[in-house]
Amino acid sequence: MKLLILSILIFPWAVNAQQISSDFFFLEGLWKLPNRENFEQWRISGDTLSGVVFEVNGGKRVVSENMQIYKEDGIVSLYANVQGQNEGITIAFALQHVDQGRYIFENSRHDFPKKIIYKDISPDTLGVEVRGEDDKGFSYQMIRQSAPSLIPSWFLSNMEDHIGHWITDNSQYQSDQEVYDHYGMTWEWGIGNTSTVGRLYAFKDEEQSQDFWQFRQYWDNMDREGKLQQFGHGGVNGLGTVSRNKDGNFESIQVFSLPDGRNWVEKHITIFGAEGFTTTSYEQNEDGSWTKKRTYYWTKRE
Repeated sequence: MKLLILSILIFPWAVNAQQISSDFFFLEGLWKLPNRENFEQWRISGDTLSGVVFEVNGGKRVVSENMQIYKEDGIVSLYANVQGQNEGITIAFALQHVDQGRYIFENSRHDFPKKIIYKDISPDTLGVEVRGEDDKGFSYQMIRQSAPSLIPSWFLSNMEDHIGHWITDNSQYQSDQEVYDHYGMTWEWGIGNTSTVGRLYAFKDEEQSQDFWQFRQYWDNMDREGKLQQFGHGGVNGLGTVSRNKDGNFESIQVFSLPDGRNWVEKHITIFGAEGFTTTSYEQNEDGSWTKKRTYYWTKRE
């Protein structure tokens, strides 16, 4: 099993978990291979560093590897999970030695690489040596990129997964007051591919009817969280956050308001599957509990 390495970073030794974050402040941000559209993006959260490796192909972001650095049982390690390799298993490389700015992570049981050696060349340049048997391998450098914000990979993936035209059956909720047999959604990239814009509309007898909602999803650089805002008829609007819940699914919680002062809180949970995704809506009660409202399964329209 071979591990694809685009992890070109310097990992200083940390004596305890609390020091890991401060020692790795320099690492947070965006890094790029010279003359190639290959990137790494890292974020520090508490005593854990989370990284993602991706390339930009045809204006689209394609993720190939997810990584974490943290201390467990007294050992600081780099944990790498490469898509399509190692049967989905995360490979750990333990920090074994630090020598004059060279940080050596090693897993002697792995076929390749066995060592990942990082060197701090300058504040804007990172070097790496990737070594296998008999220390044979290769080396290269990455350059720090100026980036106004660090958008987490899970949030970008969530937006990318929504892009396209979607449709769902409304027969179980259809009535004299709600005559529509299907609903549709369309999501597109906003300017710079860092936000998305969408709309929800209805179908009656296979004919597209009126729009009901307009959406915008984006990463708030100041609050450092995902935001979802939407506008509907009669001046109603909703604004809230998008996050991942404990089950790894996407959850939005929004406060809705009307011009007459009325307001309420709703939650939506989105679960992606192989052929589409499911959305379930909830309304918050006065005691803070949630009442389930509707569930829709969305499939992509060609």
